[in-house]
Amino acid sequence: MISTTRSRVLLSALILALAPGTPWAGVHKCLDQNNKVFYQDKPCQEKTSAGLSPALSRLNPGENRPQLLWQLGSGKKSLYLLGGLGFGTADMYPLPEKLMDAFAGANVLVIIDDLDTVGEMAAQPALVAKGEYKDGTGLQDHIKPGTWRKALELAKSLDITEDALNAQRPWLAALHLKGAALKRMGYDEQLATVKSFVKAAETLKPIIEFDPLAEQAKRFDGMADAEQEAFLLEALHEADARNEYFKALDEAWRKGDPESVEFTVRRALAAVPALQKSSEQWLKSRNEAVARSLDELAADGRTYFVVVDARRVVGEAGLLAALEAKGFKASRE
Repeated sequence: MISTTRSRVLLSALILALAPGTPWAGVHKCLDQNNKVFYQDKPCQEKTSAGLSPALSRLNPGENRPQLLWQLGSGKKSLYLLGGLGFGTADMYPLPEKLMDAFAGANVLVIIDDLDTVGEMAAQPALVAKGEYKDGTGLQDHIKPGTWRKALELAKSLDITEDALNAQRPWLAALHLKGAALKRMGYDEQLATVKSFVKAAETLKPIIEFDPLAEQAKRFDGMADAEQEAFLLEALHEADARNEYFKALDEAWRKGDPESVEFTVRRALAAVPALQKSSEQWLKSRNEAVARSLDELAADGRTYFVVVDARRVVGEAGLLAALEAKGFKASRE
């Protein structure tokens, strides 16, 4: 589940950081000249907030909206679990102080990638090579005519050509369409929650990546045509602006409302009954595996700050439930 493709420098830093007895450079909570809170890895007098990333440097001490953040403990094991978004807008930042306090107090950042939420990944050469047909057939040869018509209609509305769409397997077409729809709606995948924390942690904390995107792409590619078509149908529902799927997720995240996140996800799945059972089974299996890995990591007594798509946290098959089943006690931050 943990990526082995990160650079040797990062792996070396991770090994040193996790070694028992290794000193850890603290994260300092400072005030700038305007009495605003910011965080840095050096003592406060050595740096101003102007040199930090926006997510860290422009914090609002008065911000007190709820967050999809849980603190979990089991004996000496300690985790923070944050449900994030795979897209964002500039006004999502700065992030609230209590969230950044939790991040500052953790020793290690864990990111759990989700190919389903990363439309921009559909343009990466490695995924394009795996997700395009090379046998002389096209997308319309592998899905029902009605699905093809819906996909083509949406693609044209998003300025994706018929040839480009037809070259893609259903799972890649789904990612491509969702990414284009997000952009059209004014969302930016570069402003995803996880990207903000990865940037913030680059010089402050080691980073562990679970279930890398390339491994997930292999699973998608191994699906039967019928499963891939169901995945595409779900994407068509989500990417249709009339359904306001991404808007509903955005609003639920901003409110810190896990019930609304779960409702939005279930409503989308209900639109594609053929996918509902298999999707829930896959999510439950994946989250149980992730929970086992987190349980093993946390045994070293350090605190882990885990960022995962909010849709994968909530519900009976969610990661929060899987961690509680491993004996963790959760409290909402």
